[in-house]
Amino acid sequence: MALAKADPAAAAAAANVCGTGYTLRKGIPLPLGTEPSERLATLFSYENGGKGCVILDNNVGKAQYMYLQVCKVGGTACAKDSGNFSGYAGPVRVSSFPCG
Repeated sequence: MALAKADPAAAAAAANVCGTGYTLRKGIPLPLGTEPSERLATLFSYENGGKGCVILDNNVGKAQYMYLQVCKVGGTACAKDSGNFSGYAGPVRVSSFPCG
């Protein structure tokens, strides 16, 4: 939640991609522990009634290869998105969301 407070515009933009009714659960800068100017991506997870939506936001400013995979609780029924993206990978949606 601290990341959302530090960059509310990015968190709100990612939520709009998921659709209405989604609430931010986590925002994780990647790689972990890096200064914001060195961040490569930010992983945003949102929840809506037990359903999840995940976005991998590109923080580099140019297209780069990104891979995002999210699995239901128990590791079954995974959904993924991958490719060269300048904005974000996803949204990837799953039911029975493990990141609440």
